Amino acid sequence: ADLALRELQEFFAHPAKAFLRRRLDVAVPRDVDEPDDAMPLDLDGLQKWGIGDRMLRRLLDGVAGQVVFDAELRRGELPPGALAEPLIKDVAGKAAALVQGTAGLRSLAVRSIDITVDLGNGRRLTGVVPDVRGEQIVRVHYSTLAPKHRLATWLDLLALTAASPGTPWSAAAVGWSGGRDRCPKAAMVGPLDQGVRGLLADLVDIYDRGMREVVPLPVKAGHAWAEAASRRRAEDWPARQAGE
Repeated sequence: ADLALRELQEFFAHPAKAFLRRRLDVAVPRDVDEPDDAMPLDLDGLQKWGIGDRMLRRLLDGVAGQVVFDAELRRGELPPGALAEPLIKDVAGKAAALVQGTAGLRSLAVRSIDITVDLGNGRRLTGVVPDVRGEQIVRVHYSTLAPKHRLATWLDLLALTAASPGTPWSAAAVGWSGGRDRCPKAAMVGPLDQGVRGLLADLVDIYDRGMREVVPLPVKAGHAWAEAASRRRAEDWPARQAGE
């Protein structure tokens, strides 16, 4: 059957979960937190990310900073009064830094491109690649730039290049650098060479095998192994350190 780009993305983000959901129709139950009626006095990391990501999306859409700031204050998710001010200023400052730091990458209008790639034997890869500006995919994340962000952007770049090989497509994924010195960090890739269809065929083959059995492809450990191998270092220790 035809393969959707979204299905390929979901599989490589978490192969075991995709196998359970798509082939066995099994979903792992999750604990659902009951709504908290108490007045918030602080925010955990996930809550800060949620607010920051929401602010970033609206700023990237062109909404004025003060409008975004005031809207968050009125949502009721922040601590009351003066307690909210340092939290929201910190989150807003980081979101604004990402917007300012990527202004050059986002100078062209954003669009989404429908793609269709002939995989052979009557099979196609179809889907939509969003966040395209000119001839470049530009993704901005309010989080540390992680292997999953790089992988997702690279998969879209492969599909886009295979669908329109005459265009020198490239991609940029932007997020925060890790460690103490936190600042916007970009991972750039492309244009890709003529081996795109071969790479895409290999990935589809892995997907097909992953729909028959659980394929051990941990994203973080795989990224650590690949980085160590590219630098000609021992691959196993970094991969063990990044194990999921």
